[in-house]
Amino acid sequence: MLERVIRKTVLVTVGAALAAVGCSLVLTTQNEQCTVDGDCAARGPAFAGTVCESRVCVSKPVDAGSDAAADADAAVDPNWGCLGTVVFPPAAKPKVKISIPFYELISKQPATNFLVRPCARLDVSCANPLSAPVAPDAKGVVTLDVDANFDGYAEIIPTFPDGGPPNYVPALAFFSPPPSNDTLYAALLLLTPASLTSLAATAGNAIDPKLGAVFFVAQNCAGKPADGVSVVTDRTEATTKGFYLIKGLPSETASATDAAGYGGFINLPTGYVRVNATVHDTGKTIGGTSVLVRPSTITYVYLVPSP
Repeated sequence: MLERVIRKTVLVTVGAALAAVGCSLVLTTQNEQCTVDGDCAARGPAFAGTVCESRVCVSKPVDAGSDAAADADAAVDPNWGCLGTVVFPPAAKPKVKISIPFYELISKQPATNFLVRPCARLDVSCANPLSAPVAPDAKGVVTLDVDANFDGYAEIIPTFPDGGPPNYVPALAFFSPPPSNDTLYAALLLLTPASLTSLAATAGNAIDPKLGAVFFVAQNCAGKPADGVSVVTDRTEATTKGFYLIKGLPSETASATDAAGYGGFINLPTGYVRVNATVHDTGKTIGGTSVLVRPSTITYVYLVPSP
């Protein structure tokens, strides 16, 4: 079982790497957040009701005697208070830029030796990519030009040094919420085939090359990593194993995420698989999405509060 004490270095490295680069999940909040009120709305549900002041999104001021002021005084759950009222923002412009930083799992250094191309959701083999492959910059950041509210995926294409095995496990990335404006997404950690095999073997599992994997990160209404999130899929195989990273180590017996918000599934059936997230303590629906699973491939997905 995955909850046993794990002495393999690769799993300790998982926890360290996630702590190092996983604190921003979907959007990064920088010092300058906006120029007009509409920029705040475009940043997603965590910025609902805010206005732009001095290039920072702040809560809209209310009259002290108004009903709105009374409502503001009422206790609101900062983690899950938005559930049931989430609305993704409309497109701010026809074309947007989405940027994804990539890091190597073991070295925690920027990953640079691969290519990325955007693909339509129903083009499961990416036979007709939406643009030419893009290489990362020196910091491991890939920037793609896509249509606003792009609902496809990015295909991460490894290289094959000296004609041998790929330098990274092939991967796909699905974007949630869909990008309505230029968006910087969370860093993705690329694994070598040996790292993925070791990750499974230390828990007595084996990677089936005919099946695939999904790694997820859960996010709350404030746009932060979410603890207490339970995740399920609608399709499994006999060898499918689900896990949550608890204090940096994978556990099959944990029932929800810890404060880091990470987890995943190995040996999932290929094709589209729906991944659904709920608040463990209340059963409230957070959101879900359908993602493509390919054999011998890792699919990355962000689970965020959704309409």
